[in-house]
Amino acid sequence: MTELVSISDAKFSARATHVGAGILLELTGAADATAKRNLARMLGEIHEHAKALGAEEVRMDIRRLTFMNSSCFKDVITWLDRARADARYRITFLSSATQHWQKRSLHALSCFARDLVSIEAS
Repeated sequence: MTELVSISDAKFSARATHVGAGILLELTGAADATAKRNLARMLGEIHEHAKALGAEEVRMDIRRLTFMNSSCFKDVITWLDRARADARYRITFLSSATQHWQKRSLHALSCFARDLVSIEAS
């Protein structure tokens, strides 16, 4: 397991690691306006790493994410669009069944990129 990129502030942290044939991205805390400053950059870096590594999948673990604002979701949508346009990796969201906002929001993301996105709730 090799760390690729990480960000951390008072209320939000994210860490991406290369694991096997894919990348694991773990988000923790609240992805609000403060987190937005770094999230778009990080997702861009993960996309470039996935292409360079020939990753088959990026698993985005949001089970410990308590909130994500619409600006951060826009960054995720931009990342999905880039992945769909010029890469061959799938994106799996690992979500928490107790975080009801995740179910609603991830359903919308899966509709945006049906061929690319899958969701695993626990």
